[in-house]
Amino acid sequence: MNGPISRNRLLGSLKEAASWPGADRNTVVTLATALVAARADAEGSSYFQDLSERNPADATAQALAGFFQVRAGHDVAAALAKLDKAARTGSRPSTSSRHSIRGPS
Repeated sequence: MNGPISRNRLLGSLKEAASWPGADRNTVVTLATALVAARADAEGSSYFQDLSERNPADATAQALAGFFQVRAGHDVAAALAKLDKAARTGSRPSTSSRHSIRGPS
């Protein structure tokens, strides 16, 4: 048998809703919070990397891609570059996400 016996339906539903065009930011942040609680850092990194590539102007997706990239232990320099890119758009969530990883500059 491949994969888990049961899937987390909440995560699946949130991932689907967050991927819709124009998804509400609260849905995206709720998904990120659920992934952190589930300790699904690699899954979050993959999901938000894909989302940020599909929506390069979305600062929240960029910030969360960087956040999960660090949590998953991937390339920290690239993750910080994503957080910086998100911060340049002027979005508050991306700025606070960078501070939670690295501390105020």
